[in-house]
Amino acid sequence: MAAAGGDAGLDTARPFPFLLRATVARLGFHIFNKRDDAPHSPEAHERIKVKFAVEDVAAEMIGFWSNKHEGIFIPSGRTAHIHFRTSDTTMTGHVDELELRSGSVLALPRV
Repeated sequence: MAAAGGDAGLDTARPFPFLLRATVARLGFHIFNKRDDAPHSPEAHERIKVKFAVEDVAAEMIGFWSNKHEGIFIPSGRTAHIHFRTSDTTMTGHVDELELRSGSVLALPRV
């Protein structure tokens, strides 16, 4: 994303949102299954993730890119946080892995 942002004239020193419409070859994602009032911690966060994967589905995604907010609003070890829903609205979640088919459309903020 850094190169795409730079090429589009975005200030990549600052976070920015993006939209992505795509047919995904593979999408690994998770949802949270928190059923108690226990304090939240990084360990608890990992324990309550329920993971899934789908293939060959159309999806719409909203994401946030930043190379300075890891562990704040960007997951550790990443530069983007992406939420998705399938175009038929039967699934939604937090994106962990993403493999796109050709024809994907990326929308960036107007500069």
